[in-house]
Amino acid sequence: MSRLVMHIGLEKTGSTYLQAFLRDNAALLADHGIGYPDFCRGPEHLEFYMAGLPEIGWMHRRFEIRTEEKLEALRTKVRAGLERMAAQNDTSVVTSERLSVIRDPAALESIAALSREYFDQVDVVAYLRRPDHAVGSYYGQSVKVGLTSRAVPDFMGHQGRTLDLAAILTRWQDAFGAENVYAWPYLERYKSGGDTALGVFFRHVGLTPPTPEEPGPWQRPGRPINVRLSAEATEYVRLLNPRVPRWRVDGRWNGPMRNLLLEEVSARFPGKDAAAPPDILQALVDAYPAEAIAALGRRADDPAVGLWDEWLAQPPATGEE
Repeated sequence: MSRLVMHIGLEKTGSTYLQAFLRDNAALLADHGIGYPDFCRGPEHLEFYMAGLPEIGWMHRRFEIRTEEKLEALRTKVRAGLERMAAQNDTSVVTSERLSVIRDPAALESIAALSREYFDQVDVVAYLRRPDHAVGSYYGQSVKVGLTSRAVPDFMGHQGRTLDLAAILTRWQDAFGAENVYAWPYLERYKSGGDTALGVFFRHVGLTPPTPEEPGPWQRPGRPINVRLSAEATEYVRLLNPRVPRWRVDGRWNGPMRNLLLEEVSARFPGKDAAAPPDILQALVDAYPAEAIAALGRRADDPAVGLWDEWLAQPPATGEE
């Protein structure tokens, strides 16, 4: 029986670290019978995400996939890779935070169909960070990718739905079955806990998780991949965003200029991390209560079940800048 473990993020829950960890240890994972894609160009498996979508979108265009012929070529490549992983391993892993932001039921059904074409069992796994704690990171990320306004409606329209964790879980449960969707609480102490957040994931795929006392043979990722912005740097980038848009006039992704902006401003303005303005924080807490998320995500047969109480008991975020 072949199983696919599909990690969908969510964003700002250590996904970049997990993806880099899996990529750097692909050979060791194979020794333990865990398949890892060799058909994707980076640690986040965007090719899998794009191949599963029914239509060409902005991510496809970013990778110069602008015709149905190119999309079908990508799908052929991904299908061959998935078939190879399923034949060679009892358990395989794919990971992309982009999966968690899919809202179209038809797109989720397409992802499900692609996965089930080669795997007998598909487990969807997600780390959930409490919205009032995640919102500061999401606000900073929104600015990184082009947000220019501090108004609550603008932010909620841009990223608020991404923090509607109950709605995200419901969509995936509808597409894959509630019994196949595993929600794990992401605790704030994980931010400085190194491998701590890996524990539940390791156990889910049948591996012994590394600990400080027993680190095992695993290679740890190097320097952080994401550019960190302080509160002051975030405000500067927000003001400069209209002058450095996400897209060039020819329709191509403006990545090099955006990355240069972020790196330069980050280096010039160190300091405390960005925090969401208090009005945005309060609007988010009111809209997406943590208790409702925990009630939907908690399941008795999951090793993380006891962590939900700690997740709910964490002190509230203040949103102070």
